Amino acid sequence: VATETHYLDRNQWPSADPDLKIVEGVFDDLGLMTWASFVKNRLPLLNLPEDILSALRQGKLEYTKAKAIATIQDLDERVAFVEQAITNNWSLSEIKQRISEKKGPASNSNTESNNYKERFTTATTKLKKSRIWSDPKKRKQIEKLLSQLEALTSVE
Repeated sequence: VATETHYLDRNQWPSADPDLKIVEGVFDDLGLMTWASFVKNRLPLLNLPEDILSALRQGKLEYTKAKAIATIQDLDERVAFVEQAITNNWSLSEIKQRISEKKGPASNSNTESNNYKERFTTATTKLKKSRIWSDPKKRKQIEKLLSQLEALTSVE
């Protein structure tokens, strides 16, 4: 009767693959990332569209930016976007913002509703963490806005 054994650590494997040990050793020596991180984050880049992959290989785009731009389906639009991103040296957040702006008009009301909820959550999180409360003028303005929000929600 064969029994299933669960190993908690790869070092406990009875006969770990020697090739795996070599690969892990190379990644450890390089010190950039683990092999598992490479497989999860970098290897899938090979599946990017060729136009983006080309810019990535030439070092014109970081991989995070390449992944974000790959969400643009239309080839001509994507090629133009890549050129603009490289020329203007857009940050990842700028790229994501511009992509969402392009997709924005096509979004439905449910997505817009979620966007408002996300904006509200983000704003309240920022308020909680900010030092704005120590400024009496700004605190008064926040209290006024909070009263308006409370009035709006009590109507429903």
